[in-house]
Amino acid sequence: MENKNREVTIDLKRIFSLLLSKIWIIIVAAVVAASAFGAYTVLAVDEEYTSVAMMYVQNKDVGGDNSSSSISSSDMVAASSLAKVCQDIFTSDRMLNKVEEALSEAGYKDITANNIKKMITITSTNENQVMNVTVISDDPMLSQEIASLIANNANDVYRDIVKIGSVEMISEASYSDTPSSPNVKRNILIGFIAGLVLTGVVIVVIDLLDTKVKPQENLAEMYGIPVFAEILDFDVELKGGNGYEYANKKQ
Repeated sequence: MENKNREVTIDLKRIFSLLLSKIWIIIVAAVVAASAFGAYTVLAVDEEYTSVAMMYVQNKDVGGDNSSSSISSSDMVAASSLAKVCQDIFTSDRMLNKVEEALSEAGYKDITANNIKKMITITSTNENQVMNVTVISDDPMLSQEIASLIANNANDVYRDIVKIGSVEMISEASYSDTPSSPNVKRNILIGFIAGLVLTGVVIVVIDLLDTKVKPQENLAEMYGIPVFAEILDFDVELKGGNGYEYANKKQ
């Protein structure tokens, strides 16, 4: 058991020494990979813009003549469940057709209900009755327009289907002309790390597959046996060094 542990330690030291000796190759390869990832991100990946609107779902009418003015904990639980239902309601054909029609009137003639559905994500915050409508597209104005249309039509569509309760807007659709994706810095970092790891792995694999005996390796430490003799090759012209090389002879 002690010999096995010793062999593993020696191998790890040798691998670390190998990687350290090739550190400049590894760094250069990592920089090249990072540059390639960055260039691809900037030149080939389309920019996308995000708009978010926030809404609140109630499962009962509050403040009307025939309603209670208070909301119990059971009402909040029910509203939380309805928020999940709204995720389907607000991506249904009834909502999408309204949005498509409004967009067409605003000049977006080529955007269909199916296109709109792919841009929308409806989520409930911490599984309660607060919902976020997130729209991602390649146009910041379009993202905001779609999010606004969903938020503005949410209560009508909800009431048509559920019949009771309401959807109130908390915050209007946001606008940002700064792309939400792609994240160039993140992709460059991913490229750099991938370059480091892959280059290191390739160097180690090549070294492990190399079965030639190298003069600088300590054979006694590698195999745990003493070296009986060295075969010198006097036919090789050496440039510097100690005047000899190991030769692989065919018998």
